[in-house]
Amino acid sequence: MRELNTTRLHMRPFTLGDGDDLARLHGDAELMAYMRGGMQTRAEAIAELARYNDCWATHGVGMWALFAEGAFIGECGLRLPYNNAQGIRLRFIIDRPNWGRGYAGEAAAASLSFAFESASIECIRAVAHERNPASQRVLERAGLTVEKFSRSENGDEIRIYVITAETWTARL
Repeated sequence: MRELNTTRLHMRPFTLGDGDDLARLHGDAELMAYMRGGMQTRAEAIAELARYNDCWATHGVGMWALFAEGAFIGECGLRLPYNNAQGIRLRFIIDRPNWGRGYAGEAAAASLSFAFESASIECIRAVAHERNPASQRVLERAGLTVEKFSRSENGDEIRIYVITAETWTARL
């Protein structure tokens, strides 16, 4: 079951036809300000799309394209960081017209449910910058807790969050 439906969202793995939507999302400097590497060119976003598909094929998890009322509104899902050292990470990006509507939390919860109940993942981490309290709230409401404080590659203060399958199951 790779496609998910929540109360308000349809979540499906990205396809090659989603390149324009992903390029628009990843080309927005404000949206990508807290993401590793920041804003992406169209070519970089298309390369990212290929990595999303590779993650699904190799690990059975990946990023979902998010749709509300039939319109593309962002992405959420599970991915391996570039260095693969920290295990699977939860990530979400919602386009600006849809901020503050609870979509990130809804998609994050569905992603975690899939990870722990369908994909048998034992532990998931997420990163939120200190200057991004909205993402911190999404992660905390989804049940993740701060594992440690650290610094990103460019020196920004970040929080590393974690949740285990055991903790997720205990919340239900």
